[in-house]
Formats: sequence, C-alpha cells, structure tokens
Amino acid sequence: MLGIRAGDEVIEELVRSRLRIVGIVLSNIVDFLSPEMIVSGGGLTDAFPKIARDEVRAGIEAHSTRAALKRLRVVTAKHKGHAVTIGAGKFAIDLIKRRQHQNRGAARQPDRALSAWITQFQGVDARQARRRTRSCFVAICVLFV
Repeated sequence: MLGIRAGDEVIEELVRSRLRIVGIVLSNIVDFLSPEMIVSGGGLTDAFPKIARDEVRAGIEAHSTRAALKRLRVVTAKHKGHAVTIGAGKFAIDLIKRRQHQNRGAARQPDRALSAWITQFQGVDARQARRRTRSCFVAICVLFV
C-alpha cells in the first residue's frame, strides 16, 4: 500500500488488476442473484476506496448482463474497522427477533433496537430508520483483507 501512495505505478496496476478479477468473480453472483448493492470493505478497500470501488465495478460491468447491472450499486463500507462488531450486533438482534417471533408472535422491541442502531450509525432520523428495518435489499459483502 505504501508503494501506491509513493507513486509506484507497477504496484498500483497489480492491485487494480486483482480488484478487477474480484469484480469478474462477483459478476457471476450478480448475474445469478441480481443484487441491488455490493458492499466492499477491509484493509485494501479502507486504504484505497476509490480504486477498489472503480475496479470491482469495471470487472462486474465487463462480465455481467445489462439486466443484472440495471439497479446494481457498488459501494465501499462506511464503518471500516467497526463492520464486524456492527454486523455481530445486527446478527444478535435478528436472532432475538426470530426467537421472540417463534415464542409469542412478532415483537416490536427488536425493531426499535435495530432502528436505534441504524439511527446511530447511519445518521438518519428514527422514521427513516424504521422504514429501513422493514425494507429488504440483497447486499453482498466482500471483505478485502
């Protein structure tokens, strides 16, 4: 990573080509699942978010169908080093929600907890957060380490 920052064009092209390969691999998933969003994160993405996003997108666009690309957004993770802990919290909330639903019907408390989480970490108001907890989109998370 220091090589790219120092202006080493050979290292930069090597990283770009590998990220394009990741995009080519993801193009199969994009064609099969037609997700709305692909989120990339991890050390390489944190260090060079624009390069990672652009090259992964280029690999996907070169090998996916136009229909699958129509709604697709390729983004980088906002939470960087906190992604794992946030994901673990979301998983725990989903688990609680599922158990409460199985035990005595759908409970509202996990919705409120998830809404609070979204409000805190994504900077949206409570109404938007509640709406986001009910909306569903396919997100494929790719971690570049």
